[in-house]
Amino acid sequence: MARALLTAPELLLMDEATANLDPASLQIIEAGLHTAVSKGLKIIVVTHDIGQARRLAQDVLFLNSGRLSEHTLADSFFTAPHSAAAAAYLRGELTATG
Repeated sequence: MARALLTAPELLLMDEATANLDPASLQIIEAGLHTAVSKGLKIIVVTHDIGQARRLAQDVLFLNSGRLSEHTLADSFFTAPHSAAAAAYLRGELTATG
């Protein structure tokens, strides 16, 4: 992440970049992301970690079987998802096999 930020990008894509990190390292990375966003950087975070999505997201794009199932504000997504697939995922019921 630090190397990517040195180039002063307008957009940063992070695909499961914090998977398998210990909690202390995760906290450091997320704090850095919050700082970068506060300075105007747009960040797309791909994650299966619902907790992390809750902590970081402003908008949510929810993909199901490779298709966009929902695009909404994070608060709306986590409190009242529009799609049945998103609701099932948030309840821990949606898996890769259905």
